[in-house]
Amino acid sequence: MSYVSRLTSLYTTIPDSVVGVLERAILQTRLGLYAHAERIFEEELQDHHTLPVIAIHHAELYLQQFRFRKSYETLKLALDAFPVREAAKSQDDKPVDLNVQAYDLMELFKALCNIKCRALWEPAYDEIKRTLERLGPIAVKTYSDIQNFSHVAGSYHGISESVRLSTLERALSPLPERYNTLCSLVQTLEDKLINADGSEDSMPLLLALLELKLDFLKFWTALGKPEMAGPWFDAVDSDWERISGLLLDNG
Repeated sequence: MSYVSRLTSLYTTIPDSVVGVLERAILQTRLGLYAHAERIFEEELQDHHTLPVIAIHHAELYLQQFRFRKSYETLKLALDAFPVREAAKSQDDKPVDLNVQAYDLMELFKALCNIKCRALWEPAYDEIKRTLERLGPIAVKTYSDIQNFSHVAGSYHGISESVRLSTLERALSPLPERYNTLCSLVQTLEDKLINADGSEDSMPLLLALLELKLDFLKFWTALGKPEMAGPWFDAVDSDWERISGLLLDNG
């Protein structure tokens, strides 16, 4: 049977009677009929909101509408109802439970939503790194549909994207808060860059830092303080040369 969901392995974790209802909700979401989809989730699936596959698709509905806080809250509700991840894991000689894989995916999804609704970037970075560490020993061709979805969501390109997504929240903040947030993000990334120096993690961190330093440059320029903007211009220029050099060295 053909399904709309990309996480069909999780259909074995929900009642058969619910699968068709969820499929209708997902289809309505994909078609942009958000009110219809939300009605299905709120009325027909209300008793199943904490089941991972339903929570993920429910959060995806809100994500499509840029309702990031609702996505975050939907995932948090399901995660809070889920057993502790470590306790739920199988023994070494048994496969990891599908719901545990789903739990990992929800954690990643929630962390990325956190950027948009709370302008918190570091949890997303940490969850991305944990995701790729978990998937590292597993051959891509043996990924489950959940792991494949997590791998795509957890791509390190998401690091620079995460910084970009938080730009609006910073821009809307009062100037002192915006300045402090930028300082904190730059310091966090620079600390991580020191630890990642020379590894494959360096490039996405450099790109993310470049984005933030450009923000600092625009920040001081907008305030009419060229003497403060100057050092950031030099920093951006230096970082760009470093990135260009790395790109040339690695083909």
